Amino acid sequence: MTQTHAQTRYLTAKQSVDERARDRRVRDRLWAALPSHPRVVEAGCGTGPTVPMLYADWEVTPAAYLGVDAAERVVAFANAVVPRVLRRRMPAETRIAATPDGCRVGDAPIRFDTGDALARLTDATADLLVAQSFLDLVPPADALDAFADALAPGGL
Repeated sequence: MTQTHAQTRYLTAKQSVDERARDRRVRDRLWAALPSHPRVVEAGCGTGPTVPMLYADWEVTPAAYLGVDAAERVVAFANAVVPRVLRRRMPAETRIAATPDGCRVGDAPIRFDTGDALARLTDATADLLVAQSFLDLVPPADALDAFADALAPGGL
């Protein structure tokens, strides 16, 4: 049986709660500290709401994005839905092309992969590592070590 946290309906329904929980001041400080085109890695990417948030809401233009989630069905949902959401929310002239493992926004690859996020972080070099609603699913000490290993020098 699939665990509740991996249900696409649940993850989609809680997006508005997650959005209200984000502090604009924290976002602004984070945004100011990021390089102009950060490499973004997300542990526990779920249905992919971080990608439209970065591009459409925060106007951050990642050089690349990799989201990893353990639930194959959730990753398949992100692959199918995120390109459509981006097309709807981005300016019409933005080039968005679906790919087998996500999409491309301009030249930037946006990938969603199934797997153990902590194991996958060792082969990533991120300027920004995102892990929303994730530390309650894994041993925190293991996660923090993996996060530190995944970050490029100066990464956030």
